[in-house]
Amino acid sequence: MVKPSSTTVTALRARLSDLTDRLLDTTRHPGELLNDVHALRRFYADLTGVTDEAPPGESLEGTVLPQGTAISPRDAARCLDDYVRTSSYLRAVDQALGRALDLFTERPIEVVYAGCGPFAPLTMPFALRHDPSEVRFTLIDIHARSLSAVQALGIQLGLPEDGTDLVETDAVSYRHPDGRRLHVCITETMMMALEKEPQFAVTANLGPQLVPGGLFVPRRVSVAFSIVQGSEPANWTFLSRAPLMDLTAAGARALAATATDGRLPGTVVTIPDDASPRFQGALLTEIEVGEGIVIGFNASGLTCPRLLPLWDDLLPGDRLEFSYCLGKRPGFEYGRLPSP
Repeated sequence: MVKPSSTTVTALRARLSDLTDRLLDTTRHPGELLNDVHALRRFYADLTGVTDEAPPGESLEGTVLPQGTAISPRDAARCLDDYVRTSSYLRAVDQALGRALDLFTERPIEVVYAGCGPFAPLTMPFALRHDPSEVRFTLIDIHARSLSAVQALGIQLGLPEDGTDLVETDAVSYRHPDGRRLHVCITETMMMALEKEPQFAVTANLGPQLVPGGLFVPRRVSVAFSIVQGSEPANWTFLSRAPLMDLTAAGARALAATATDGRLPGTVVTIPDDASPRFQGALLTEIEVGEGIVIGFNASGLTCPRLLPLWDDLLPGDRLEFSYCLGKRPGFEYGRLPSP
């Protein structure tokens, strides 16, 4: 690829910086943020050629890995359109980088971004704002197409070649090299209720590689079970929530070690007494992306309720057992327990 002129680089950097500032601004209206993320995706798409149309020979189905599915480069690019997700994660990464620079005296601080996709959207803006002597980024993706797009993007934006490492591998097995201490980990490799994608396994692998006091984005992913009442989404109400999992960098590996036959220990929940005769179940997700930065239930595509079919004769007081399954198809499975 031919390197752009300095004038072009300056203009592209200014455009990305402006869009980033808008998405970091907590005072902007949701409609404005939606316009901003659409503009950001067009900006990246124009520079990389990664659009809604897949190139000949490229799969749109993603790649099934031993611990979950890595979505395709096209679908990873489309995730930008979730403005709550994008703006929240950008603010959390900005926060984590600032705190790491304050907490740790060594330079550069080491940042790993697992599942960066074709745009590396959660680090690309900050690679423009931090010198490689200050912050070094390692970007991981299983898809060569994503990494070639990120490389092209770096050239267009005039990023120093020594500031970023691109690694084509499964983030579940990645080991940070050469004894370099890892200060910040970033990954958004998840769907609602931690199903299908490898967020759990990536967290369990990278979390323990952080230095003491290191920062993980997101800080916590919580999943709970609830009873849904109401015939239409606009009329839904959710009864008491029963916690099923709190996924954190500090606890993920220990939790994974409790698995038997690829399944974590089960959690028993009881149908509440105030459940009406007609109800269904749901898994509810909440993400603490950074300190004071929370994507609440049903605020984003990542936290939409995952509706569950339940038995027609299920009654208040009946019990269900939920277990989180690891492997190629991660997610919660559940069954009805016999009456005590």
